[in-house]
Amino acid sequence: MSPARKTWGFIASATAIIASIAAGGYGLAVAFGRAVVTPARVPAAPLTVHEVRRSANGDTIVLTQGEDAALAGDQSFIFAEGNGHARVGAVVREQHGTVERELLSIERGRLDAGATGRITGWWFTGPDEVSDDWSEVTVPGPLGDLPAWRIGEAGQGSRAWAIHVHGRGARREETLRGVDPLTRAGFSHLVLSYRNDLGAPAAPDAKYGLGATESEDVSAAIAYAVANGAETVLLVGWSMGAAAALIAAERAKHGLIAGIVLESPGIDWPGILRHQARRSRVPSPAARFGARLLERGSRATGVLGPVPVSRLTPERFASGLRVPVLQLVSREDTFVPAAGALRLARLRPDLVRTVEVPGAEHVKLWNHDRAVWEAALYGFGRQCLGDGSRG
Repeated sequence: MSPARKTWGFIASATAIIASIAAGGYGLAVAFGRAVVTPARVPAAPLTVHEVRRSANGDTIVLTQGEDAALAGDQSFIFAEGNGHARVGAVVREQHGTVERELLSIERGRLDAGATGRITGWWFTGPDEVSDDWSEVTVPGPLGDLPAWRIGEAGQGSRAWAIHVHGRGARREETLRGVDPLTRAGFSHLVLSYRNDLGAPAAPDAKYGLGATESEDVSAAIAYAVANGAETVLLVGWSMGAAAALIAAERAKHGLIAGIVLESPGIDWPGILRHQARRSRVPSPAARFGARLLERGSRATGVLGPVPVSRLTPERFASGLRVPVLQLVSREDTFVPAAGALRLARLRPDLVRTVEVPGAEHVKLWNHDRAVWEAALYGFGRQCLGDGSRG
């Protein structure tokens, strides 16, 4: 499957599309709108393992060609419906519709021919891989207790907290790549799960809010940090988590938020939906109508209230910014166009700094160029602790 055919899971199945088309434009608009806000029950598994080759010179894994199979950089291969995890390295060869990559390790599960899975950039499987000093905690949220990891409780970092917020369809493991550089910068960490995550309360309608409703859980995490000694908070939002972080920062007490990191930020939802409609081959009128249905809170899409699509834009976020922002983006991101982040930078050059990682895919910038990514995060963390900037 070529990159142009990737759909980001917005359209659940070909059957649903066909049925919607048969029902007319309204049905397709409803299907698109519903898919935008519906969490996937089972992780996508577009790649199949053809063979695991063992050798004294190093093991390799042979995958079908498809979504991110040949993506550059060290990546995670998630299989067994999300329960298995392996690490893969460089591409060895591509031939006969397959991609052979270095198999660096298998952390969980048994990896055999026939297994299906997907490439992600997560890399780390839990907090024990980034720190010996961690614990499982619960954050009181508006819908109930939210599972979270507290990392680095001891030492000077206990008063400066980084709160990590993952993206749409991901889990908190996604954000662990940001722990080490910010630990070195002087932060301890709260790695958050939010509504609709595994182990967390479901939203009343079991739907995403594209960062709007999730921001309430980020606000709860900020309150938890303050109650446990935080005097300075850095928000780190990935993809959809970037929108949640920006909204929560606006609501936070003046002077508490030292800065915001946006990784592959999903902060232009009208633009993202247009982009995903093109990928999914959904006609533009149907996609626009689907977005309007979400905006109106149409029950046909499964939501119980309006989803503020038209207000989740760089222009809206720029108007509320009052602290320094670091954006980590790639113009080659095929899932969330970098245009939204670049627009935010043009709107607020006084506060927004953008570091580009050319050639990287969505939320896989660390995997593509770890040195550049970590240096940017470390430097920004030091700036936030050392320059006196407060919102």
